[in-house]
Amino acid sequence: MFPKKEPLVNQQFLPEAVEEELAKVTYPIIHVATHAQFGTIPTDTFIVTGNNQKLTINQLEKALRQTNNQSDTAVELLTLSACETAFGDERAALAGVRSALASLWTVDDESTSILIAEFYRQLKTGMSKAQALQAAQVKLIQADKDKGINREYNNPYYWSPFILIGNWL
Repeated sequence: MFPKKEPLVNQQFLPEAVEEELAKVTYPIIHVATHAQFGTIPTDTFIVTGNNQKLTINQLEKALRQTNNQSDTAVELLTLSACETAFGDERAALAGVRSALASLWTVDDESTSILIAEFYRQLKTGMSKAQALQAAQVKLIQADKDKGINREYNNPYYWSPFILIGNWL
């Protein structure tokens, strides 16, 4: 959906690779789809990277702030689409970006991929982040009307764990 992208997948997704990529390019949206642990203590807050290494929230925040300082354009949105990525304090979820999209509880991979893809589609039409999230949630709420979506996804378990923190516009 986004032409200017640099996927860091599996063994490429290492703390030093993330820091290096963020040092050379400012991305308006950063999407992280991995396991994480978020809490109120920064040293206990991290994202799991390749080889089961940890990218701490402090490392991520430092890399994001460095990126934001090098450019007039700050990272607009950090999407953390794995389980319980909104757990903890606001500082953990925002990590130096204007907005963060994260989940409050364990999420299903398939329903999450549908929700996030719809969220991004709606963002690209010019909707605000809040409107785009709402439209993506409505898509799952109306799952019984779409033959391409599992009917069970209309259950709040699938569409309601995602919250938007920070700038909703």
